[in-house]
Amino acid sequence: MTTILDCIQRIPEICEKILDSYPAFLAPVTEGLGEELGRIDELVFVGSGTSDTSARTSQPIVGKVSGLRTTVLWPSELERISSYGMNPRGLYIFTSQTGTSKLTAAMMAKVQEAGCHAMSITESEGTPLAKASRIHVVMGCGQEEFLMRTIGYVSSALVHCLLGLQIGLRRGYLSQEEHDAYLAKARGAAQNRRLVTEQIKTRFPEIRDQLKRAQEVIFTGNGSLYGVSLEGAVKFWEMPQKPCIGLELEEGLHGPNFGYGEHQCVIYLADGMEPDKAKGLSLVRYMKDVFGMGIAIGDVPEELGIALPVKGGEFSFIEMSAVVQVLAYELTRAIGRDVSRPIDHSVMNSYFTTHG
Repeated sequence: MTTILDCIQRIPEICEKILDSYPAFLAPVTEGLGEELGRIDELVFVGSGTSDTSARTSQPIVGKVSGLRTTVLWPSELERISSYGMNPRGLYIFTSQTGTSKLTAAMMAKVQEAGCHAMSITESEGTPLAKASRIHVVMGCGQEEFLMRTIGYVSSALVHCLLGLQIGLRRGYLSQEEHDAYLAKARGAAQNRRLVTEQIKTRFPEIRDQLKRAQEVIFTGNGSLYGVSLEGAVKFWEMPQKPCIGLELEEGLHGPNFGYGEHQCVIYLADGMEPDKAKGLSLVRYMKDVFGMGIAIGDVPEELGIALPVKGGEFSFIEMSAVVQVLAYELTRAIGRDVSRPIDHSVMNSYFTTHG
């Protein structure tokens, strides 16, 4: 029987297949926009749930490699601000794994009707969003067996980054040498994710009791690891159903810090790219020394948590997302919740539905 862990362990292979097919799978964008691609001055990512966290994960990287302002919006935010006008030189990128998100589809239609550049990214050419889109890209995740998306999260973020790379190269913002160096980092991260997955799975028992004891788990990190923190929060809510939030490190030190105590477990994610790691490690030391509820994971001192070999540079989210996914899966097993059984959503759907 397939488990969520099986899906998590497939992700490196999925990433490598996406990289092997790059840049050919982006042809609908490069050919569909043609010379307009060089006139785009903003990339606007639109999505909900895991599609949103994938965009917030890729946002810093996409902006860095494309040289363009990169914005992330929920469909409801775009709906609100669209009344003030849309950017005619922006490219609006709508991500939905199943392509059935109702508001995402409605907003894509609105952007297309306004004559702005729009594209979609979904799991296949046959999704409703793909069929309604003028430009569509397949995210390469295949059909995922569980509603708790793990493959789709990583593949979406990777496709976003590769789109940014291709735009940066086409605009002349990146040299071919720089472009190829980023690709090498992505491949290294995909390969190293296998090791990270096994190491965090093996070492989970060291932090199991803290996670079980915590009434709330708080993931925090900088840059793309803020997006990974958000995704960790989603997975902890979905799988072990443990109250969890994801915070950008600096924001987590302003205001929320007064609420940290014995009932919260803070997990700081680090990849070696962050400019203010000292702040994150100080937060962990405080939580660890005072409450016994602080854990650092990644490029960190072993005495503060779990040191892992992180090699992906800007693409470290590929490796570090394995941390939050495996922790969610192992904690779910530790508390005895079975997420492999079919889930009946008929009662919930009688009140509201977000996908159609």
